[in-house]
Amino acid sequence: AMEEQVVIDLEHFYQHLGKWFQHRFYPSRDGLSVFSKDITESKLTEEKIKEQSSLVRIAAEKAKLGGWNVDLKENRSYWSDEVAAIHEMPPGYAPVVEDGINFYAPEWHEKIINVFTDCAENGVPYDEEMEIITSTGRRVWIRTIGEAVRDENGKIFKVQGAFQDITEKKMAEAKSREKDLQFRKLSANVPDLIFQFTRNPDGTYFVPVASEGIRNIFGCSPEDVVDDFTPIGKVIYPEDAARVIADIEYSAKHLTYFTCEFRVQIPGRPIQWILSRSTPEKLSDGSITWYGFNADITQRKEFEDALRESEGKFRKIYEEGPFGMALVNNAYKFIMANRTFCEIIGYTESELRELTFRDITYIEDKDIGIESVKKLIKGEITVFKSEKRYLRKDGKIIWVALTVTANFEKNGNFLYNVAIVEDISGRKQSEEKIRTLNVRLQLLVEAIQKLSVSTSMESIMETVRASARNLVNADGSTFILRDNDMCYYADEDTVSPLWKGQRFLLTNCISGWAMLHKQPVIVEDIYADDRIPAEAYKSTFVRSLAIAPIRLNDPLGAIGVYWGGNYSPSEMDVTLLNTLADAAAKAVENVQLIEGLEQKISERTMQLQAVNKELETFTYSVSHDLKAPLRGIDGYSKLLSDLYANELNDEAKSFITVIRNSTLQMNQLIEDLLQYSRLERSQRRNEVLQIRQLVDSVIKINQDELLARNFKIENTIPDISIFADSGGMQIALRNLIGNAIKFTQSVAEPVLSLRLNEAPNSWIISVSDNGIGFDMKYHQRIFEIFQRLQRAEDYPGTGIGLAMVSKAMQRMNGNVWAESAPGKGATFYIKIPKPKKNK
Repeated sequence: AMEEQVVIDLEHFYQHLGKWFQHRFYPSRDGLSVFSKDITESKLTEEKIKEQSSLVRIAAEKAKLGGWNVDLKENRSYWSDEVAAIHEMPPGYAPVVEDGINFYAPEWHEKIINVFTDCAENGVPYDEEMEIITSTGRRVWIRTIGEAVRDENGKIFKVQGAFQDITEKKMAEAKSREKDLQFRKLSANVPDLIFQFTRNPDGTYFVPVASEGIRNIFGCSPEDVVDDFTPIGKVIYPEDAARVIADIEYSAKHLTYFTCEFRVQIPGRPIQWILSRSTPEKLSDGSITWYGFNADITQRKEFEDALRESEGKFRKIYEEGPFGMALVNNAYKFIMANRTFCEIIGYTESELRELTFRDITYIEDKDIGIESVKKLIKGEITVFKSEKRYLRKDGKIIWVALTVTANFEKNGNFLYNVAIVEDISGRKQSEEKIRTLNVRLQLLVEAIQKLSVSTSMESIMETVRASARNLVNADGSTFILRDNDMCYYADEDTVSPLWKGQRFLLTNCISGWAMLHKQPVIVEDIYADDRIPAEAYKSTFVRSLAIAPIRLNDPLGAIGVYWGGNYSPSEMDVTLLNTLADAAAKAVENVQLIEGLEQKISERTMQLQAVNKELETFTYSVSHDLKAPLRGIDGYSKLLSDLYANELNDEAKSFITVIRNSTLQMNQLIEDLLQYSRLERSQRRNEVLQIRQLVDSVIKINQDELLARNFKIENTIPDISIFADSGGMQIALRNLIGNAIKFTQSVAEPVLSLRLNEAPNSWIISVSDNGIGFDMKYHQRIFEIFQRLQRAEDYPGTGIGLAMVSKAMQRMNGNVWAESAPGKGATFYIKIPKPKKNK
């Protein structure tokens, strides 16, 4: 207990002294020996090291900064925990050099290898910014710093350095560049200068941000003034420089809004007046920066100078000029007004001084130009123009053209606005009339267009009914037809019923009067005109009317329009109504013409039917009466050949052969003509055809000849269905295949090719051969009846086959054409349209 008490007392004493001791206890004869050592200094050093290490660790974490080294002999890297964290690897990760390099993005591999190798071999330090790809695939911008470590012999045995994640910095730089680019794009086409202007604590100036407008204002580029204010200072007019600096200093001292007008003398240019406005802000480092704009106000200044110089003249113009002029303060109250202004608005000058501009403005136009006037007062714009309505003292609404400019004192304080007013009510009325007339003309054009394509009286009346009333802004309209000595009110469009469906004697109604006298009628008051049967109108709304005859030289009807109140139709109203009536007359004549054409078509159809009947009779006659003699000629020629062959010499036998061949050719010609005639008159029968089967059947008909001449047949037509006239298709295919066989008779290895191509709206079948071909200048001629390109002795035929193909295609709304060259064979195409799908 005594020993423990001694130790406790010693510790308490040391703590009170603020010192650290190290105690060692040894046993002895007398008890326990204590040896103490003062270690206060080492303890303080240890605490300081711990504190500094903690601060370094916190700083590294916050700055995302770590250290690394590479043992060149072992080819092994050491990464601090911060470096491993940047790579998103666990603490303690120590890769070989190649693995560490592989973290770098592919485009940076060569760069990091080069700088690391140069450092490891030659001791060249490096400080680079690159990108790595972390273990999770994330791209990270880093700053890597490396330096060589040498041994006592000067040999490099290690490379060490720092490694920092600078992604946020890079993103901030990119964002800053993007903002700068956006600023430049936004301000590129603005002639004014938008700027940030800074005064350093030492009193120097520079312009860190400036738009392209600086070229217009100060004649230099944005880059020229980033670190140097001289390009701006040297062009400020000397007499204005001190005032500009004083205003800047005042704004800096009091942090007040800066506004100043000064002159600039750019070499090679006239003197410019510049308006500068900006707002100051004091920064943490003691510098002051202004954000604002500079604008070229030379034109405004010249105008102000001219205005001051001509003040005397202005007074005379002000008092006696043709335009209304008034001076208005910033509360919109009248200060003064000239005689013309008072006449326009109807108030005396003393009465106007008790009013504001808003008091005389028509209620719907009160807000027009308010914001612009505010800008005028601030000096942000120099002139404002508009057109608006004013309310005169007598209550009449007038239109005026208004021009407002601002007047300022030399120190820039606003004085008043000068308002110049011109009464444009007449022009506005004319514009309104033109606008209304354009609308009515558009209605008339649309009505005429509809009437021009009308095919019935019903459509004519519908068009007139829909347009006549709107055309002259009437309360009703009627369409009247002349029916012998009667007026027939065929149609109407009115606010209440009139006389639709009724008939009146021409002599008993105003419409009849207009038709009988062949002239328009205008009646402003129906009860004051003797031509009007007033009793007939008492039950109606009508008070005024206008009638326009349809076809003046021989009226076939009339168009009537009506108003419920006393109305005097204008000359334009009458012109529009007469024009509509003329268009209606043409439409009626067209309908009558169409009806006459339909009658003629009916008569012509009957005639054609009679001709077709005669043609059928003729066809029968040819078939029966002409073929009978041919059979006799052929029969007797055969008898001569059979019975008297031994008595006939060779010449006589030749004659008989010629007779028989000619008879056969004549018979074939008659058969082809009959087939052509039947094709012309036969009823088209469209049906679903298996096209492959149809082609195969036609080929089979000619099978003997094809086999005998060793034809190579290339038939790629698929087994599909098409919709076509079966008879026409058989005729077309039979003639085209027959021609291919006939015109390859001199070819040693004849070829017949058949193909089908399907298009969106049709099928196209081609028949090709390798025969004699033909010149394409005859490609249209070959489809005409009796047209031949070769002699009948060489290539027998009647010259009707291709004409029948063409006729068959016409009947199916298709067509036929050919491609060929002499000696190169020929290809014939037939196009069969697909049936249209129902919508």
